[in-house]
Amino acid sequence: MNRLKTINKVAGQMSAIDRYSQTRLMNPESVLEHTGFVCFCSLMIARDLAEAGEEIDFAELLIKATVHDLEETITGDIACPTKYWDPQITREIKRVEREAGRKVLYDLDPSGELFTYWDTSKHGKEGFIVALADKLAVVYKVNQETMEFGNQTIKGHIKGLIPALMEMDEYNHGSGVITNHKIIGNIITEAIEICRTVI
Repeated sequence: MNRLKTINKVAGQMSAIDRYSQTRLMNPESVLEHTGFVCFCSLMIARDLAEAGEEIDFAELLIKATVHDLEETITGDIACPTKYWDPQITREIKRVEREAGRKVLYDLDPSGELFTYWDTSKHGKEGFIVALADKLAVVYKVNQETMEFGNQTIKGHIKGLIPALMEMDEYNHGSGVITNHKIIGNIITEAIEICRTVI
């Protein structure tokens, strides 16, 4: 009966929360915009993989991409320096995020199915694609801010991004979660090249 009100409320909350809270942006990015990028990027990567013969569950992929940051409607976008200050704080933040995710997602879907997708949004083949797209969203934003707007204050986000992308590539080679290493490797290589042009 109030389905559209609930959807509008959550979308409104997502659009009100800005990412990169410790950085001045020329073109602020909301959680809703970020989610749109992750969905779009995940879909494009998955299509390339599927065309090369990789089996992809597109429904699972897009659900995971859509819900992956919904807990932020309660927690806000917690900056990485805070989130990873020390292991105890990281554990506590993860616990709070999980409780927030449970609250938001059970409000949207009392069956718990969406919460399960959120809880595993970066696990498995489809989750790996979402996790990669999530990193590529940072590459996109840093590139946009520095190259289009001349904003040098965001460069600090590159420091941990290149090693994280390399780690994802190594993980994929070791685990074989995506069998087509070439497509993933090429995307990661291109992302790292973009990062290096910004530094």
